[in-house]
Amino acid sequence: MDILKMTDLELYEVGIKELTEQLGPAYTAKFLQQCKPSDYDYTAERHKLLADQPSIASRLNL
Repeated sequence: MDILKMTDLELYEVGIKELTEQLGPAYTAKFLQQCKPSDYDYTAERHKLLADQPSIASRLNL
């Protein structure tokens, strides 16, 4: 089996099979729930929170 020649779906299926063998079905499901991509955009939220903060240069009087 050459992973470099596998399709995304084939690779996904092999990965799920291996996870299930190593962790069992319950822990595989828990792992996948924790690792799924989030809709939360940390960068946008950070920019909102820091928008009113003075820059480092102004704090240091540069």
